[in-house]
Amino acid sequence: MNNGNYTVLLVNPPADHLAGMDSEKANIRASDFQCYPPIGILYLAAQLKRDYPALKVIVKDYVVEKYDRKSFIDLLVKEKPFVVGITVFSVMLYDAIGIARIIKETNKSIAVVAGGPHTAIFSRNTMEHACIDYVCQGEGEKAFSTLVDNIFNGRPCAGIDNIWTKDGKSIVPPARCNIIAYDNLEESPVIDYSLVEPKRYYHPFLHQGAGLINILSGRGCPFQCTFCNTAEKVYRPRKIQSVIDEIAVNIERFNIKNVYIMDDTFNITKARIEEFAQALIAKNMRHPAGARISEHLTSCEREGSGGL
Repeated sequence: MNNGNYTVLLVNPPADHLAGMDSEKANIRASDFQCYPPIGILYLAAQLKRDYPALKVIVKDYVVEKYDRKSFIDLLVKEKPFVVGITVFSVMLYDAIGIARIIKETNKSIAVVAGGPHTAIFSRNTMEHACIDYVCQGEGEKAFSTLVDNIFNGRPCAGIDNIWTKDGKSIVPPARCNIIAYDNLEESPVIDYSLVEPKRYYHPFLHQGAGLINILSGRGCPFQCTFCNTAEKVYRPRKIQSVIDEIAVNIERFNIKNVYIMDDTFNITKARIEEFAQALIAKNMRHPAGARISEHLTSCEREGSGGL
């Protein structure tokens, strides 16, 4: 890729029209009581910055940031991104497509890429929207990075693993879909949480008002549940020490008090949980209440309770 100040914008759409649980009293939405950093697009951003350091990568999380149409258009005009990636959850489909339409109304030359859990299942359906140029199905780091490079350099995009395209007449599926990005997760890029504001995130069961980051200590699952959208039925754990180091670095850097582990199968084996707990004790980080985590864990063991 050529050197220069070229911009890729990654968007987590606003949660203004979430599908909710309707009752006589209230419409309950997940974002009303919990909100995590958008880990999917943060991994995309990390991959792009590692592959193409000259790129300017912007992450906008409109679940926690104030969103309005004019400000978003102003952002597009000012930053002039040549690619915008949008996370699509099924419950946020209305808002995601609304964002894509605004992008195309503002500048038709911007390539709009949709990814996320919804596109893993409804890839072709998502591609049928005129405002969507590409769909990334499955783990997206390498696929999205290759797509961005091809778009920038004017190369054909059909045939990239995990990427759906259009040829002007029809929708073209990828050569392979739902493949994993990394067999060895130690090779995956490290998330830079400075692209968002960790203090904005929260969960009702954690220390309130102290910010939150989320961590993946492993990806995938060995089981075959038909209701699950996990891209690959293979469990790939990270090394425990690298997980602990990531937690420690971000606690110190952002002064946050909460770490939420988002694995599908974090407790898949007792031995792995014990290894994690012992490594956490050995790191001797401070607990939100002021005590060392090692002291807190010892107290929990005496009292027969658990958790941090």
